[in-house]
Amino acid sequence: MSETTTYYFPHEQLDCYQLALELKNQLKDIRFEMDEDEKQAKRAIRSVLRNIAEGVNRIKGNRKNLLRAAHASAAEVASCLDCGEAENIDDMKHDLRRVGQMVEGLIKATK
Repeated sequence: MSETTTYYFPHEQLDCYQLALELKNQLKDIRFEMDEDEKQAKRAIRSVLRNIAEGVNRIKGNRKNLLRAAHASAAEVASCLDCGEAENIDDMKHDLRRVGQMVEGLIKATK
């Protein structure tokens, strides 16, 4: 029997959101040089998630701005990873770039 996932909001079904969520969970494996770098990485990945969620669910208004903020926050997480150590940092940075590319697609699709 296969498990089915229940999605309550449109953003939860997006690959970029799911990948960002996975990255949030992987941050615990990074050894950061300073506590502030770890805190900033966690704040930035939460910003990616929140801005994707709000931007996708926004009917009018500043949808593009929210998605641009999500894109910028993904780059911020990548810069925080430069201050950390772990075997999977390159993979995480690759995945952050993928998140950014998917968000760019959402921006382009927004009228």
